[in-house]
Amino acid sequence: MINILHIYMVVVCAAIHPEWFTFLPMHLTCETEGPSRGRTIGRLEDLRKEKPNVKVAIDIEADKVSHDICSSLENWFKESK
Repeated sequence: MINILHIYMVVVCAAIHPEWFTFLPMHLTCETEGPSRGRTIGRLEDLRKEKPNVKVAIDIEADKVSHDICSSLENWFKESK
């Protein structure tokens, strides 16, 4: 549960502070059949394809994101008392 929650908090940080992330425009597809069904695939040959459909985070300013998450949680717990 903690790992999923952490991922969601990082996603929220990316939406609020995109300047803390380095994004790579990319064309991704989703497997719809077979054993890899549901898996998101980025194929190397599609890397430079026109009109990418997503931006993939490839780097993060971890100190800033970590501090923001910890501060937000700390404030939330203080306010809930």
